[in-house]
Amino acid sequence: MSSPENIKAEKDLRLSRSYAAKHLPWFAPALFRCRIVISSLVPVAAIDINYNTYWNPGAVNLIVASTTDRKRSLEELSFIWIHEICHVLREHSERAQKTNRIPLLWNYAADLEINDSTWPGTKHPTLFPPIFAKQFQLPDGKLAEWYYKNLQVNESSTYSWDDGSGAHGEARPWQVHDTQKQAIPKIGKIIIQRDVARKMKKHLMGNIPGGWKMWINNILEPKVDWRQILKKRLSTAISIGGGSRVDYTYRKPNRRASILKPIILPSLQGNLHSQLTVVIDTSGSMTGAPIEQAIGEIYGILRQVHQRVNLLPCDAKGYKPILLRRKEDLKRLVELPGGGGTNMILGIEAALSLKPKPDTILVLTDGYTPYPMVKYSIPVIWGIIGHSNLHNPPFPPNPPWGSDIVIFIDLDK
Repeated sequence: MSSPENIKAEKDLRLSRSYAAKHLPWFAPALFRCRIVISSLVPVAAIDINYNTYWNPGAVNLIVASTTDRKRSLEELSFIWIHEICHVLREHSERAQKTNRIPLLWNYAADLEINDSTWPGTKHPTLFPPIFAKQFQLPDGKLAEWYYKNLQVNESSTYSWDDGSGAHGEARPWQVHDTQKQAIPKIGKIIIQRDVARKMKKHLMGNIPGGWKMWINNILEPKVDWRQILKKRLSTAISIGGGSRVDYTYRKPNRRASILKPIILPSLQGNLHSQLTVVIDTSGSMTGAPIEQAIGEIYGILRQVHQRVNLLPCDAKGYKPILLRRKEDLKRLVELPGGGGTNMILGIEAALSLKPKPDTILVLTDGYTPYPMVKYSIPVIWGIIGHSNLHNPPFPPNPPWGSDIVIFIDLDK
């Protein structure tokens, strides 16, 4: 059974989280996805990549007891809430593991990256002060990678609290002993990021802090102008396909039938909407940046083209399609099926079996798939996602797939 100290700490944490969400509504999708864990093993507060947040009850109660100003204690706890989720939103853990960083030194560098922003409704905790670039004679506005390279500190000294694996990627005792951790699939984390970025852009408009402006652009902006791609390569097929589904029929009475009786007139029936199906590669190789970018491109299509999209996940087989009508529908993609082998041919065939048939099929893949050796009766566009700085991924054979229908989506630009 929880002690009175733990119960009080959790109550204040829930209240301060709501306080933070009220003053900073763009962070609400991440704040309310957090699971609260009370643990005396935590120095102050910590987080993992799945939004499990760990709090020391003594530290929480000290913050509350340190002032008679209730608002002040809520602001200080709100600062810590925002600080922790920012580590996950900015993917500090994933970035640390790419180059095997020293955990605590990277943690300090990541703190400097996010502590240069001032958020309304938050105050720096007096008892647990954060660190800032100016303390180390460094400029604001740099990325953690830059601070890590230029940060001159004594490795045995403690400058700030340990934010846990969500900041540096190394599991800590409080996380290891947590047997009921929530696990959020990668797609779910991408959706949280996009929701925060979209709300931040809407609420802050031209007042977005510099580092966050770059983050928003990386999260929200697709690398391909799909409006131009569809206009050049797909518009004819889409317009023809949409028009072919609208025709006259005598099965449905004409709305002027009563006026023109006994003349019988046909009426129009069919669907004027174009049918675009996106086959998305969800195989084991499409993890991290490739699947994030694929979701970004779908977001771009929904935002730029304003048409419905059938999203068909595929690894070694095609799965049930998901109908997306607007960019907000991406929230439904909590977890896409897949994770096995790769065969985009089967995904295309699954798309061709849909009713009504698509007018156009867009395939988003990292290229490590068998390619069809002949074209289909329906236009197929290939979006190949990869790193040009490493090596170009396999491309569809030319012929039959010419360069006009193969788009390289470069993750390094």
